[in-house]
Amino acid sequence: MIGVYLGKNDKETFSAAEKLISALISSGFTVEKKLSDESSRFSESLEFIIVFGGDGSVLKAITLSNDKTPVVAINTGNLGFLTSYNGDETEKLIADVKNNNLKFSKRALIDVITKDGTFSALNDAFVLKDFNADKAGGCVRLSLRVGGEYVDGYVADGLIVSTPTGSTAYALSAGGPVITPTLKCLEAVPVCAHSLHARPIVFPASEEVKITVDELSKPCAVYADGALISSLNAGESVIIKESGKTADICFANDKFFDKLNKKLNYWSTTGEDDGKK
Repeated sequence: MIGVYLGKNDKETFSAAEKLISALISSGFTVEKKLSDESSRFSESLEFIIVFGGDGSVLKAITLSNDKTPVVAINTGNLGFLTSYNGDETEKLIADVKNNNLKFSKRALIDVITKDGTFSALNDAFVLKDFNADKAGGCVRLSLRVGGEYVDGYVADGLIVSTPTGSTAYALSAGGPVITPTLKCLEAVPVCAHSLHARPIVFPASEEVKITVDELSKPCAVYADGALISSLNAGESVIIKESGKTADICFANDKFFDKLNKKLNYWSTTGEDDGKK
């Protein structure tokens, strides 16, 4: 059985999805379809899930499946860094499925442990000011510990802890480094820190991370892969650590830096190096 997740509700996405589903059924596959507004989980017996949308849709689909279900994504969103096929490549995907040509990359997940429970994330976890609790401007005060050792204190908008997969997402926008996905590490990236010395820090994924809200700070909110999961008042903490689980993400092109060039314009596009070497 193959899962199909529609992360977008536009006419183009529905049309492409129905075409794909029809072709899969004609090829003898059973299909389980879910829309973006559904919260029920996929069956655990799926061979893989095909996602229509962008990176956010991929993250949502992972939360609706068990950690052993691979994900194949068709980009009908914007950036689509976690996607392998464009919206007009459904026929190519069908051929790859039939010929067993799909290639997957294992990506490590993290656990985000809060007072409201434990949540898994593929990209990142971050602590930001809770504007629902305090609508006025101003920074929050956070402290960071890695492996039990005090790292630094921050007066900032927030603090991101990212996996290598998430290093090309929010952490990159906040000034963090790009980390190749095979490295076993995490990075902590301050968001708009009011400081001349606050910089991103990379450390082993085996180290447990603790972010604590200072006693004099405004309240904060905790997010996992962009979803609000909990709140933090002064003196409270969140723990982030590797979960031991992985997500299998399909990559038709396993050249990481080539994808950076095409998706994020990370390399020069002057033609000096066309990637053929």
